[in-house]
Amino acid sequence: MRKDRKKKEAEDRKHSVFARFTRMWSAIFLLATAAFAGLLTYANILPKKYLMVALGLIFLVFIILFPILYAKKFSNGKKGVAFVLSVLLTGVFALGSVYLAGTLNFLGDIADRGVKTDEYFVVVRDDDQFNKLEDISGQQVYYIRWGENFEQAMSRLQNSVTVTTVESDDLVGAVDGLLDGSINVLFMSAANYESTKEVRETFEDDTKILDRFYVKVNVASFAKPTDVEREPFNVVISGLDFTGNFDAYTSGRSDVNMIATVNPKTHTILLTSIPRDYYVPLAMNGAYDKLTHSGVYGVEETVNTIENLVGVDMNYFVRVNFSTVVSVVDAIGGIDINSEQAFTTSDGMYYFEEGINHVDGAQALRFARERKVFSTGDLQRNRNQQIVLEAIIDKVSNSSTLLLNYTGILNSIEGNMATNMSSSDIKALVKAQTENISGWNVERQNIIGVSDSQPCYSAGNAYASVVLQDWDSINAATERIKEVMAAE
Repeated sequence: MRKDRKKKEAEDRKHSVFARFTRMWSAIFLLATAAFAGLLTYANILPKKYLMVALGLIFLVFIILFPILYAKKFSNGKKGVAFVLSVLLTGVFALGSVYLAGTLNFLGDIADRGVKTDEYFVVVRDDDQFNKLEDISGQQVYYIRWGENFEQAMSRLQNSVTVTTVESDDLVGAVDGLLDGSINVLFMSAANYESTKEVRETFEDDTKILDRFYVKVNVASFAKPTDVEREPFNVVISGLDFTGNFDAYTSGRSDVNMIATVNPKTHTILLTSIPRDYYVPLAMNGAYDKLTHSGVYGVEETVNTIENLVGVDMNYFVRVNFSTVVSVVDAIGGIDINSEQAFTTSDGMYYFEEGINHVDGAQALRFARERKVFSTGDLQRNRNQQIVLEAIIDKVSNSSTLLLNYTGILNSIEGNMATNMSSSDIKALVKAQTENISGWNVERQNIIGVSDSQPCYSAGNAYASVVLQDWDSINAATERIKEVMAAE
């Protein structure tokens, strides 16, 4: 009898200890469940019906397990089962919370912050004695007055070092003076610098940027929002010609100029490429220049110039750079590109056979950038860029790639992509894709033209190679954009 009583007392003590432990654990389980449910609701990336089902299941599991963990009356056996299940669920909730927090951080990172950064460079010859800004003290600095923020940038230069400034109204003449030694220091905008590289091919190699001055200004959003879950819309995809992080309004040559016409009703995406050297009137002043140069005045200039060219509203823009392609393709495990012809890249590093090629990020970027080996040059490059983008869309939307590589994809894009789409519009697109997981029908078309040499505004009206407009091609492309948008 005494032995039975002692055994029962031992079991009671054991039960009491485990009950106190599970009661403490129940508080952790409560917090983890509430945090995940709250974050899931706040993130707003699931269609309403899926969200309601998810929250219902979370609540159902919680009201079954929590009382068992909290109350003392349940046996250790039941508490043990409830504890194991709650630990597993807490792990799932914690992982889900990490995913959701990563999503929200990502949306904040790529969203339009309403700030534009203009850059101005202090440029000297590569072989001269100047190695830091202080070295030009007492020198004459020739400058080209360019851009609405020039005076602010010049003021910062003069506050940093004592120099004499001399204005020049001849960009090409000033550049040639720097190269031949008659000018020692040149102060110029990033726009002038980038365009100069195309009219003086050795300029970048023969000079060095001694210092940079940045001027940040607030800009208003120029997006034309629409119901992206239900209504067709157009996105200008602008590919910048550099690597590294940037924000929505960072200036840079737009080496890729593509319109993505998205119709969520028909699940169709039409990609329309425009040659980087297309000779177009800039939206800001009507002066003719290469389309690629529009990017050095900001993405708004590129979007407005393209909008004027095709006569169709552009709702949003997305900006990417070289790093974006490499990182995204690697994050999704490579892509299968369908090359239209066999070729070896001009640097001899890569060979692509006609047909399907499985490529990593570096190969995909080289495939998309090559133009020298093609008789049609930039036109074939445009088609290859579309092939790469189509392959990425296909890989992400038609398989489990997005779920299995979710955090890796977000990390690969962070800092390498920017857009003026609002976070609510991006969430709406995610919800639409979640609700209809079938793949997208991707179509491709290219606007074409004839190569020529013409004066370019941003190069001080120096002559440069351009592609003249072909209005039959432009009109046909515009008509197809309108057809895709009108389809039900």
